[in-house]
Amino acid sequence: MAATAVRVLRRALVVPRRRTYVTQATPSVISYVSVPGKVPLSSLTVGQLLDQTASKYPDQVGVIFSQPTQIRKTFAQLKADTDQLAAGLISLGLEKGDRVGIWGPNSYEWYLTHKAGMKAGLIIVNINPAYQGREINYCLNKVGVKALVLAEQFKTSNYYNMLLESIPELEKSDPGRLNSKGAPTLTTVVSMADKPPKLV
Repeated sequence: MAATAVRVLRRALVVPRRRTYVTQATPSVISYVSVPGKVPLSSLTVGQLLDQTASKYPDQVGVIFSQPTQIRKTFAQLKADTDQLAAGLISLGLEKGDRVGIWGPNSYEWYLTHKAGMKAGLIIVNINPAYQGREINYCLNKVGVKALVLAEQFKTSNYYNMLLESIPELEKSDPGRLNSKGAPTLTTVVSMADKPPKLV
């Protein structure tokens, strides 16, 4: 019986080979790998795709989040929220190519930050919501996060308090002017909460 299970497992692990086509990179041609299929590869950015979808289907439901709050947005509303947050991120002094970390559980605010960051040309760094003090500090430094958008909490973890443990300068710094030895590239911390973070 065990030998049969091993044979079935080995067969399941064999990955069928697909043909791939690679174009040679030249200054005028971008290279990519494409597996032939029915749908061609799109050259649209996430922001362009959202704009296009919102213009075609403005009143269609674009996103639904049932927990922790009931949120239902049409594509037109989602585009408006995304544009507003993208403009806000740029007004913080973030520029195309800067890294923005998102630390929190799945929520509309997380989703919106993700899409707005992409639309603003920022590099999005998804941070595991279960990370603790040392892990978050390592992550911020490993990729050079310039701004961090964080949720209020996840389960029993208070994100702001954990961040203060590794970056104590945060509590007394001016907005956008964080200067920390623990995370030298981090200049800005934004809370997803409606009210200022509280110390516990």
